[in-house]
Amino acid sequence: MPITKSPLLRQWHILRLLPRYPRKLGIGALHERLSGEGFAVDVRTVQRDLVELSREFAIVSDEGRPAGWSWHRDAPQVNLPGLTATQALTFQLSERYLSAL
Repeated sequence: MPITKSPLLRQWHILRLLPRYPRKLGIGALHERLSGEGFAVDVRTVQRDLVELSREFAIVSDEGRPAGWSWHRDAPQVNLPGLTATQALTFQLSERYLSAL
């Protein structure tokens, strides 16, 4: 049975992909990298994820056209290690079955 990649796992990957300011990554590049990692989402979903993540994490947009996203220059270092298939499955099952609690 294939593992469906959850929104939580996708957002985790977005945080791992973002560079620290002054480097930046555009939404199109983020979308392309996520697609390469097996996430089947549209560009608008990536945009929504970035806005949602920016409410909780120190990530910022340069407001350019197209917008470039990065970790804020003063953001504390966040270590987001990769997940094994077992860990990803655990997160997915936790999200699915514990969200009602």
